[in-house]
Amino acid sequence: MMDINQKNQCRVLIIDDQKSIHEDYNKILSQRKKTTQTDELLDQLLSDDSSDSSSEVEQPKINTDFIECQITSAFQGQEGLKKIEDSIKNNQPYHIAFVDMRMPPGWDGLKTIQEIWKIDSKIQTVICTAFSDYSWKDIVDVLGVSDRLLILKKPFDQMEVLQIATALYQKWILTNETEKIVKEQTEVIKAQEQQVFQAEKLASLGQMAGGIAHEINNPLAIIKNYISGIEKLTKKGKETDIEKLTSFAGEAKKTVDRIAAIVKSMLSLSRNSLEDQKEPLSCQEIINTIISLCEEKSKNKSIPFSLENSLEETDKIQSQGTQISQALLNLLINAFDAVEESHDQEKWVRLHCEKISDSHVLFSIENSGEKISPENINKIFDPFYTTKNIGKGTGLGLALSKKIVQNHQGELFIETEAENTRFCVKRPLN
Repeated sequence: MMDINQKNQCRVLIIDDQKSIHEDYNKILSQRKKTTQTDELLDQLLSDDSSDSSSEVEQPKINTDFIECQITSAFQGQEGLKKIEDSIKNNQPYHIAFVDMRMPPGWDGLKTIQEIWKIDSKIQTVICTAFSDYSWKDIVDVLGVSDRLLILKKPFDQMEVLQIATALYQKWILTNETEKIVKEQTEVIKAQEQQVFQAEKLASLGQMAGGIAHEINNPLAIIKNYISGIEKLTKKGKETDIEKLTSFAGEAKKTVDRIAAIVKSMLSLSRNSLEDQKEPLSCQEIINTIISLCEEKSKNKSIPFSLENSLEETDKIQSQGTQISQALLNLLINAFDAVEESHDQEKWVRLHCEKISDSHVLFSIENSGEKISPENINKIFDPFYTTKNIGKGTGLGLALSKKIVQNHQGELFIETEAENTRFCVKRPLN
């Protein structure tokens, strides 16, 4: 918190059409060397004319050493606005503006403040008004209710002006410091969120790693056998073996392509895409990214996986990198885990992709596992909430998937009326 006993440089802008008013503000707010004479003048300055001059009550001596004001004058609203514009450009903003209500022939105080607030959202503002000018309702109708606005009635008191200047300057400082702290904390939270997101992506891939490694080793053994066969046929050098050579090479190529698709999907999903810009991405490309991984998990777990896709190559949605693929993969992993832990004899996972209107597509992930109980429906998307066995997940997959979908103007929900557990992702087309 600011120590008001320290010498602080408060930048004050006075907007008033009367030169004498500027002189009065300067006498009250400017730093000065105290003398008995100036103290006496301050006691009399801007005192209420209606007060009883014969009163024996002594006016309090005011100590202005706690704040140092740098005062700038403007005599019309347009001139004041220009000074504020220049202060913003020079990174030396004003902290407080004292604005007179009536300044013929130019803008009045309300119009001046309206224009000032358009370019400076932090400046603290004081309207200096006589009782006969505008009512509070008139002011609120134009400026609205704001914590940046105070009213100073004329004729004003010297202590009142000092108190207002000190309080508003401290408020400006505290508000500015608070905004900096909030900005810093927001950056910290964003960085932590990125770390959690990336960790969950790697965790998702890690859950598939065993099966994927097994499925890659098998085709590698197949390729090795084909290569051995090609070497043997080549040594024989018989023209009749050309057909076999071509067949072996073709099968080896298919197997290599299969491995390449798996590795490509893993690399695509493992990269950090949080800094990418959103751009149109083919729904088919999104599906292809996750299909090869799901097919390997299906084979490894002996859980049938099927795809029903009626989308066309031209159907595109906005996606930030591979985030939509990640969200769908999380949902599919969740479906495989649910089926694996169930005791039903029939086990399967399905991904259904369709265009439900000219403007939206729907991805549905359905599985044969036990349906989510009604008491868990409202908690299933909460961070770290999970019904899986220990070691089966982080409890973040569904929560992150929901956030990803929402950040892409989509909707993730559970279709409770479906016969089986069905997660649905509804997304607008590009």
